[in-house]
Amino acid sequence: QGKTDVKEIYGEFLVPLLTDMPGIQELNLELGARYSDYNTSGEIWTYKALVDWTINDNVRVRGGYQRANRAPNVSELFTGPTTSVVGFSGADPCMVNTLNTTWGNHPNNPNRAKVIELCSQIINKSLGTTNASTWHTAPNYPNAVVGPFPFVFQLELANITGNKNLANEEADTYTLGVVLSSPFTGLFENATLAIDYYQVNIADAIAPTDSFSVYAKCLNKDGANPSYTFNEFCGLITRDSDGYRATVDTPYFNLGGLETAGVDVQFNWGLEMAGGLLNVSSVFNYLDYYRDQQTIADPFVESTGTMRSGGQFDYRMLNTVNYLRDNWSLGVRHRFLPSIENFAYANNPNTTVQG
Repeated sequence: QGKTDVKEIYGEFLVPLLTDMPGIQELNLELGARYSDYNTSGEIWTYKALVDWTINDNVRVRGGYQRANRAPNVSELFTGPTTSVVGFSGADPCMVNTLNTTWGNHPNNPNRAKVIELCSQIINKSLGTTNASTWHTAPNYPNAVVGPFPFVFQLELANITGNKNLANEEADTYTLGVVLSSPFTGLFENATLAIDYYQVNIADAIAPTDSFSVYAKCLNKDGANPSYTFNEFCGLITRDSDGYRATVDTPYFNLGGLETAGVDVQFNWGLEMAGGLLNVSSVFNYLDYYRDQQTIADPFVESTGTMRSGGQFDYRMLNTVNYLRDNWSLGVRHRFLPSIENFAYANNPNTTVQG
């Protein structure tokens, strides 16, 4: 249960700067601003400044800067617990077959005994007792069975829930591009090519907590819990009656940040043919980088070329061919995606799990 409401006022201005000059057929400045007052996030400003420079009939340059603010939506604020299957790299850090060689219940971890004790507390918390079993408490835990599966199980059940305390997320976007129109007549008269570079930096990004990061911050992977006490992240973890992984609560949070950049290329071509119109469109995206962090104190995790964060392919292409005539049309579409690494690769480049 819940609602959002907002009051807004905005304005946009198109300012002609120069026209009909050598090298400048037209130069325009586009300015805009929006003031929003949300009942959930309070007062928010959004603004932009863009330049559109037409050099001649065949070349146009465009680009600019935008500060965007997004308030949390109804789902992110109020959604009830929703269970999803998510990736979990490195296997169970409380089990002896963990692939995380520098932290968790691994012989290489000098704080292994503290991890074992903390994992025992998590299990007993889940069962509502202080000592529900003996095998998962020290000193038996290091030699415990590795889990209910004869292989490393790199999936987890995440309980995604809303968070009424979310603040807005803020993004700075930079773009620069060129649009080329064909100077030729005849076959390629109606061809255009657009090339655009983009860079987006988001602060306080709204997203569910990552289940792997919950375990990492509980078990002190990156110094988040140096005293190995039962912290707020440990409280999000539930183990089953046998001590194995069950679920992780992953409510929406304002996470540290998200950074991405790349190049979009789009080619369009039209040709009158046999009483109809043939259209060809090809869109290509090259991803320079895509990385995010759970909190501002955490390092950025590079997801480029992995299935993490929904699949961040190094590049992708979409080709479309349509033929239109009278009241019918015929089309074909082709999408190409290159090979990609498993989601576990982002946190562990040495993983043997394939994409």
